[in-house]
Order: sequence, then structure tokens, then C-alpha cells
Amino acid sequence: MLRRITLAVGLLATLVLLVSIGIAGAVGNQFSADLSWDNEVPPAVGTTATGSALFTLNAGQICFDITTSGLTGPVLADHIHNAPAGSNGGVVVSLQGLLNGCVAANQQIIDDIHQDPEDFYLNVHTAVNPGGEIRGQLEPFVAVGGSTSFLTDSAGSNSSIALLAGGVAAVVAIVTGGWYTRRRWLRS
Repeated sequence: MLRRITLAVGLLATLVLLVSIGIAGAVGNQFSADLSWDNEVPPAVGTTATGSALFTLNAGQICFDITTSGLTGPVLADHIHNAPAGSNGGVVVSLQGLLNGCVAANQQIIDDIHQDPEDFYLNVHTAVNPGGEIRGQLEPFVAVGGSTSFLTDSAGSNSSIALLAGGVAAVVAIVTGGWYTRRRWLRS
């Protein structure tokens, strides 16, 4: 009897793990950037501004959430450029001076970002630093902690929350061959 319960719990845990992995797979569509004045080429002047950005790449669009601190003035423009660290490159996606939202993007650019995110950077421009005040290379987003929220468009596409704690519990149950109850480990 105990063996059947353990098997049932193991199967349920596996199902939870597979669902968690399926939902969490969307993290592969997310990229981040650490923004700093000294990442600019040449470095920005008269500022010590920093920031961060999170991008979600969907079919034909890029959603983003940018946080800044210490800018010398309002954001005049922000763009994704194509160039590795230490080099300047052309604008490939305009974020229209917004700090969050979604914009249309060429699918080939989205595919290129997936392929080599480090070859793209976000640049935030101000009046004092019209060439860019803060910059950061894109990199794959790595979720830290128990859950990850996904940026969505106004229609709510790609909206999901990955609850990875269930997946971790499932891995523990599968690896140990048992499941913890309040009083003891159940083993087969």
C-alpha cells in the first residue's frame, strides 16, 4: 500500500515538475540588462546613473520594463542597438522613450537576440548625454527565488507565473524516492 502511495505521489510530483518546466520555459524568452554610465562608449559625462531592464521577446514584439536611478534628466529616447560590449552599433528597436510597455519588432531581430543576446545593448538617452547616459548588454534572464512573473502585452498574451517551488519539491521527491510528511519520510 505504501509503495502505491509513494508511486502516486511520485507521479504527481513528476507532473508538477513537467508543468513547472513547461511554464518556466518562457524564461528563455526573457533577457535582462544591467545599465550603467560607464558602459557607454565613450563613458557618459556628469552622471553616475544606473539602471536595470527586463525584456520579454514575443512573436513580433518586445515587452520591457526599465528602471533607472540618478539620470541627469528625463529620458529622451531609448533603443536596442546591435553591437558587442565596447562598440557602438545601429538602432534595431526603438522603445519610443518609454520605460515600460511593448513595441513591435522585426522577427529576424528577435531571433538574432535569442541567438546572441550579448551582441545587443540597451541605450537610454537624456539631453545632457544625447549619445546615451546609461547602457547595458543584453543577457539571458535567470530567475532567482521561488517565482517569476512574465511581462505581457495589453491583451495579456504570454501571461503566466512560474511557481518553481513545486518543481523543486518534485525533484526532491523523485531523487530521494520518497515524500516528506509531517512525521517521517515515506519510502518505497
